[in-house]
Amino acid sequence: MVWFKNKKKFTSITKIDKKKTMPEGVWRTCDSCGEYITNKEITRNQYICPKCGFYYVLPVEERVLSLLDENSFEEFDATLASKNPLDFDGYEKKLVQAQEKTGRNEACVSGRGRIHGLPVIVSVLDFAFMGG
Repeated sequence: MVWFKNKKKFTSITKIDKKKTMPEGVWRTCDSCGEYITNKEITRNQYICPKCGFYYVLPVEERVLSLLDENSFEEFDATLASKNPLDFDGYEKKLVQAQEKTGRNEACVSGRGRIHGLPVIVSVLDFAFMGG
């Protein structure tokens, strides 16, 4: 922690104060070690903190790109949407919020593609959609 003398009292700059002055979307502090790293570093390192090895949630698009041959993915059932057959209280509101947040109707993204030229069917859960 860095201390600065401000007239007759000392004040400190915490990680939270530093975070406020950083450009949005360029830097972040690691959720585990608290070190400052760029989002590009995390992406280049396959969503693993290069300082401590902490694993971040891999976005659906990145997961699909990492698994399948380039340009081979064809999503199907993208229009399927979750319902509330067990009638949980407040579920519809949470569902709408998740759909707005992710731009998806459902947590599961399914499709066909190829791995080393072999045809496969894949399903990937989007953790950002209500925890998958």
